[in-house]
Formats: sequence, structure tokens, C-alpha cells
Amino acid sequence: MKKDIGVGIIGLKAGSELLALNDEYDSRMRVVAVCDSNAPLARNVAERSQIPFVTTDPFDLLSQPGVDLVVVLDRSGSDTSTACPL
Repeated sequence: MKKDIGVGIIGLKAGSELLALNDEYDSRMRVVAVCDSNAPLARNVAERSQIPFVTTDPFDLLSQPGVDLVVVLDRSGSDTSTACPL
């Protein structure tokens, strides 16, 4: 199946399980960008999972071409309030 829906994840401590989307044959989704306030964690996850874009700034992730869907899974709320101001 063609993976034509690019997913960005904000908050890797809670959202790392979504990386499995890249290995699911029947899923049209592929994680293409990750964001976490912990830069070493974000870089490690991106490298290990072959994610092409990594950042600590949620706005950078939101502006990436190829990111069609963003999942915000940050337990502290800091990334959520930054990425999705009300």
C-alpha cells in the first residue's frame, strides 16, 4: 500500500509508539517528522527510525511540506500549548 499521508509527532516520550506506522504494511501513514523539547532524544529517535525531519520547535514541524497530519502527545502540555495556541 502506498504511504501517502505524512505524519508529524510532537512529544516523543508519549508518542514514540506511533513510529510503528512506518512498518505497518496496510497503513497509508508514514511518520516523516518528529519534535521533542529534548533535542538528543529527538535526534536519536529520528536517526534510529530513519525519520527525515527532526526539530525541537513545533512550528518548524507544522510548516514542513509533506506533513499532512500532526499528532500532539506531550504529557507536560508545553508543546501542546505552543503548537496549538487557543
